[in-house]
Amino acid sequence: VNDKASFDKTYDALSLFFKDDEITSIWKMVSASLLIGNLEFVDENAFSNDKINLTPESDVLLKNICAMLGIKKDDFEDSLTMTSR
Repeated sequence: VNDKASFDKTYDALSLFFKDDEITSIWKMVSASLLIGNLEFVDENAFSNDKINLTPESDVLLKNICAMLGIKKDDFEDSLTMTSR
């Protein structure tokens, strides 16, 4: 598998329909979606205070994801970690 060739083909196909800045946004969304799958949650006292906590490593990862997407970390973290009853 030639990753560069595959990437180039994908980019060429995207460039038929999207501008460069739009393609960059697409890559950011794909990357963020994949990185969100790497978040880990602390399971001890998971439901205390109606919130589940992230591991320290995941907190750093979440900061990077939010910076990439241009969103507020606290708001996004709340949406991921608040429990419902």
